[in-house]
Amino acid sequence: MAALRLIQTTRAIYHRLPLPSPLKKTVRWAYNRFIDPYRAIRRSLVAREQFHPPPVRPAAQQAAMPDYFIWGVIDWHFRHQRPQQLAHALAATGRRVFYLSACLVDDERAGFDLEPLDLAGCLFQIKLYARSAPEIYSTAPGMDTLSQLRASVGELLEWADSREVICLVQHPFWHHVAIVLPNSRVIYDCMDHHGGFDNTAQEILSLEHALFRNADLIVTTSEWLDRSVGQHTERRALIRNAGDFEHFSRQPATIYSEQRSRQIIGYYGAIAEWFDQGLIEAVAKRFPECCILLVGADTVNAQARLGRLPNIKFIGEVSYKALPHYLYGFDVCLLPFKVIPLTLATNPVKVYEYLSAGKAVVSVDLPEMKQFGELVRVAADTDGFLCAIADVLADPKNPAIISDRQAFASGQTWKHRMEALISHGESAKDEPKVSVVVVTYNNLDLTRACLASLDEHSNYPGLEIIVVDNASTDGTNKFLSRWVGAGPDRRIILNDENRGFAAGNNQGLAAATGEYLVILNNDTYVTPGWVRTLVRHLQRDKSLGLIGPVTNNIGNEARIHITYKGMDEMIRASARHTRRHIGQTFPLRTAAFFCVMMSRDVYQHTGPLDEAFGRGFFEDDDYCRRVDRLGLRIVCADDVFVHHHLSASFNKLKSRDRETLFERNKALYEAKWGPWIPHTYKTRDDVSVPKIFKNTLSVSGCCNVCGKNARFFYTNADLWRESLTCEHCRTTSRYRSITRGLLDAIKELSNVTADSISTLPRTDLPNKLRVYDTQCPFYYEGCAYPLPDLLKEIPWIDVQLSQYKPKRRLGEQLGTGVSNQNLECLTFDDESFDIIVTSDVMEHVRLDDRAHREIHRVLRFGGIYIFTVPHHRSWEQTLIRIRITDPDDPSKDVHLLPPEYHGDANGENDLGVIAYRTYGRDIESHLTELGFTVDYYRENISTQGIFDTELYYCRKIK
Repeated sequence: MAALRLIQTTRAIYHRLPLPSPLKKTVRWAYNRFIDPYRAIRRSLVAREQFHPPPVRPAAQQAAMPDYFIWGVIDWHFRHQRPQQLAHALAATGRRVFYLSACLVDDERAGFDLEPLDLAGCLFQIKLYARSAPEIYSTAPGMDTLSQLRASVGELLEWADSREVICLVQHPFWHHVAIVLPNSRVIYDCMDHHGGFDNTAQEILSLEHALFRNADLIVTTSEWLDRSVGQHTERRALIRNAGDFEHFSRQPATIYSEQRSRQIIGYYGAIAEWFDQGLIEAVAKRFPECCILLVGADTVNAQARLGRLPNIKFIGEVSYKALPHYLYGFDVCLLPFKVIPLTLATNPVKVYEYLSAGKAVVSVDLPEMKQFGELVRVAADTDGFLCAIADVLADPKNPAIISDRQAFASGQTWKHRMEALISHGESAKDEPKVSVVVVTYNNLDLTRACLASLDEHSNYPGLEIIVVDNASTDGTNKFLSRWVGAGPDRRIILNDENRGFAAGNNQGLAAATGEYLVILNNDTYVTPGWVRTLVRHLQRDKSLGLIGPVTNNIGNEARIHITYKGMDEMIRASARHTRRHIGQTFPLRTAAFFCVMMSRDVYQHTGPLDEAFGRGFFEDDDYCRRVDRLGLRIVCADDVFVHHHLSASFNKLKSRDRETLFERNKALYEAKWGPWIPHTYKTRDDVSVPKIFKNTLSVSGCCNVCGKNARFFYTNADLWRESLTCEHCRTTSRYRSITRGLLDAIKELSNVTADSISTLPRTDLPNKLRVYDTQCPFYYEGCAYPLPDLLKEIPWIDVQLSQYKPKRRLGEQLGTGVSNQNLECLTFDDESFDIIVTSDVMEHVRLDDRAHREIHRVLRFGGIYIFTVPHHRSWEQTLIRIRITDPDDPSKDVHLLPPEYHGDANGENDLGVIAYRTYGRDIESHLTELGFTVDYYRENISTQGIFDTELYYCRKIK
């Protein structure tokens, strides 16, 4: 533990070092070289131990008070700012607050470290475990890190027994973890213009845009940020910073003073890249008789420039508690910022604190100063800034003005901001309405328990419950007549006859008014937060048609192994499962309709259940086939559990009657859809996620490479083209797009149709196809390119591959079926191939016009050229990164843009291969001039896991 504290102290010192960014990177590299051996030893030791949650217990979660998970931008102890102030204010209301530190713990396990921050058990700092403890500011979490962070949060949820959560995200790094918490709402607390920091990676900015799309509410701290965010979403609220009025309005016991009673012109806060050193230098020279007191960490080495002036003093960073000691010694308080995008977006906390003490404030002209009116002196230039300081020094302690400043500040406290946050963040007005349809036929006790569970555990204000009774004879209709008047948004439909499962649900669905619709059996018992968690899955993934929960008792893959006695024990046992599978789904061929949710849009496109199935059996199979036909997916949510008694109504039928009904409806189903595929159970091992993809997001479908039903894993929808990795063959969306083109070309040239390469016929055909692929196969844990090897297994397909080794002879055999080729001067004979494939190759070819002429030459008439390539469809012209001035002399090439390298298996250095261009639409006209027809495809094919990925399909016609 002492070593850990030393590491944390070292990191804190590093962040305060007055070093330029490049030098800081060097220090970080050296630090990591030093600390990595220690990390490795510690990981190997603790990995042998099972994680056990800390023995300290939080206060119990109060009813109607969600827990707040604050996904921090800093460590709790770094500086006392907006994150800590809001956390304290929220905890003071009795809400439990878990502050997730930006400092992660280097550990192989799923777990967390905990630090209590109050005596009431309502406020904790949490440090999640993540291997190598990546820094959150400079990169997005990779798949392994994301998987471990989600698992660590699952352990936190289980320890805290958290039933409802508000995720207050304060840095985009956390996006993919925060959005999948069960029964949660996500608020992005957008405090800064992240693009204004020099250590913010492009990946982080992409995650911020994902938050704009996915968060339930965006909170901004300034009008500048509010306008900026307004370009992306209307779901936003302006909640500015504030001041701790009690802390700063009380005069401290001791006050800083200068010898010789010099007046003090003061500033406290970070002395960073946005601090205007030139302005402070001008102040010091204009007022040499005054002390210019600067309190705060100097991270840009401003002291090297300003320390030469005798009247400037650097105090360094002091504790939050000590700030009033210095503040009350100031005669003038400054806000000397550069006017740059970062500060234009800033609502400075220190101004509220200055005013709480009644102090005069002089500021540069920033937009957020307007709200203070005449309470803050604002200057547009250096001369105005100096004049404003002179005016204040001439009359520094006007009692009336001091009173006005403090009166304003007293209405701008963190308690006020916390109340605004709760008002906006906990409001249900923007949540979609959900309608639950329950069809009953006798089994009154089960119906009563089901409806009670909906009331107790749904925790969803916009819930409409519609009960359709099919002429029960056990008093159900009398119970429902009393039940309907006992609460809001309840409706009943009492039938005079048993119209069956399909017809009863159709009545309820027709009467429903929700944006999301649920069919729920009356022999079920729901668990806390089930509604919002299912809705979130459908909102996040528009390719979903139907979603259901896991359960204890059903005839398909949704059944999990779980044991409990009674519903109270079931709630605890099911929570242990769902909290350890947050955000996870797995594919189903057929969702059992004991509990299923769909959007109204899906229902309107699919239509009502087929009432030809009468009292029941096969209506759910039939409906799933109709959803399949829409190209939508059917999944089971592993983070939602609903208890099921199973076939309570059907169990009352005689065995012979059940069998007759089953066989009749099976015949109806098969007349529409062909042979029925019986439902099967799966063990948890069958649906387990490979370690590298643990807790990542996924879509489901059938892979057109390996031919298997699969989940396609990804972390960021903006990177679908290079992810959506098949759990079986590890192909990505790009490689399946190539496969789509290959299968179309094979069908066109050989009249052979197949859904995947693996299902192409293995029997010999009279006419062989010759395929040339510039990419050799490779197999990594996270990505693979198996297409050439799979094609080689087809006896009527001959596959030629190539690599380019500049120091080897062109045409030389590098291996079986692999030759050394330069696309600009291929060694193959004319019209050698039926199909040619390049995948993200042409941007790296120096003379791509020559390469395309060569491809045209070696492709037979009527042959197909298939490729993918980075491009911008909106660009008419190709962006040239490197101009070729002499085709025969690469040394004369001119770099028009900074060099850009892409990873490549053929590369001989760590940089990868340089990109010469990014294509526009003109590539199509060039190919047309060569003698190709060009078809361009980019539609999403959700059933094959192809999203946001292009395909150029070119046919040689001359």
